[in-house]
Amino acid sequence: MSDTEFVQRVTSSRKPGPKRDPLRAELREMFPEWSDRTFATYWKGMTAHLDLVARGLITAAYMHELQATAIDRATKPNGAFSVVGYAKACENGAADILAKFGGAS
Repeated sequence: MSDTEFVQRVTSSRKPGPKRDPLRAELREMFPEWSDRTFATYWKGMTAHLDLVARGLITAAYMHELQATAIDRATKPNGAFSVVGYAKACENGAADILAKFGGAS
């Protein structure tokens, strides 16, 4: 046996950090005019319903109904869309569903 030390070299091109979420990336491309902060607010509302689907509390079809309702509530009479209003409608709807299930977490 020799006293030679072996060093393993990694040839991976993997970037550090969490993997990119393809849904988030696709939605981000749909709204390039929004600032990062505005999109983060929108994403927060969107994930309120996605979390309920992931927990098995609602179906994907019902999530789409909730999203449509939130969009309707967040759309102003002149056609402008309120991202903050959308996020609040989504979060309030999710909180109501969680309350029906006894605050399941």
